[in-house]
Amino acid sequence: MEKPGVPRRLRAAGIKQRRHAGVKHGLRAEVVTPDEIVRYKLERLDPDGPEIIDKYIKAQTGDLSVLDSQVAAGLASTEILRRKTVERIAERGVDFEERILNAEGLEVGRRVKANPLLDHLKWMGEQQGYTAKQAQVSRESRPRSMDDDERVKQRLAHDERCRATTRLMMAGLIPMLPPPDLDILREDPEVLGPAEGD
Repeated sequence: MEKPGVPRRLRAAGIKQRRHAGVKHGLRAEVVTPDEIVRYKLERLDPDGPEIIDKYIKAQTGDLSVLDSQVAAGLASTEILRRKTVERIAERGVDFEERILNAEGLEVGRRVKANPLLDHLKWMGEQQGYTAKQAQVSRESRPRSMDDDERVKQRLAHDERCRATTRLMMAGLIPMLPPPDLDILREDPEVLGPAEGD
């Protein structure tokens, strides 16, 4: 029997029952959505996580301007990493010697290996557009239409020069060329065919 004014000691089962009483009866019940769970987890990883989620949600609706600062920061950080990689390669060299050890740990030889940072530098260069192909300075990257356009321009310029020369000849400013000597051309039967007496 309980005495008034004396606190009752609860057993473990009673403590557990009181701890879960509000949940069981729905007095403090809350509905948690999957989006809120993701936000909570990201907030624990990075305090800016929810803000980044909001930016991507706005970007999905079509407003890409919210990601401008994030894209600029990403490009800047990639460029910084690329520059530091170039500095490290310059310090260590493009290749280096690696020792070959046997099972006992004794050096039995050496081999030359390429610096593994070169692969990372190549990847970062491709991401930033630092390749000859992306800058369109290699033959492979030049569009075929550019070559065709150049040929057409050259042919038109040649045709215009020929027409200008013909106009000058007709005006008498340039002497007319003499007609070709048929006897010289007959020496080559493919040019004029067989002579009349043949």
